[in-house]
Amino acid sequence: MTVEGFAGFREVIRRAVRQLNGAPNDVLEAVENHVRVHQELVLGAWDELRQRGAAVTRVTKAEYDRSCQLVNDILQAKGNDIAVIWRDPHPVAKALIELIAQEVKAYQEAVDRNSAGAGATRV
Repeated sequence: MTVEGFAGFREVIRRAVRQLNGAPNDVLEAVENHVRVHQELVLGAWDELRQRGAAVTRVTKAEYDRSCQLVNDILQAKGNDIAVIWRDPHPVAKALIELIAQEVKAYQEAVDRNSAGAGATRV
């Protein structure tokens, strides 16, 4: 559970955001599908996600429930091997939603900047 693990997980989210043109629900679904197969991404980023998620306050109940289900599914799939981290998955679920929101926002801001820049250079 390392900083590199978190960076790898964040890159998966960035890639999904770019490929899906920043559509939040589509990105969440793509990330869900990816981490169900590659559970090590979430587990490798666990400590950083839990730390970041503890400060998250802006998550809807539907987003939170969906993310919690994903995190719980990952933990159950791994079984007893990871009992140590089972203690508090809720901040991890919040961090997942927050990371997607941050990456979608950054993507949309970049698109807006590029659109504004392209419009300003036209003659």
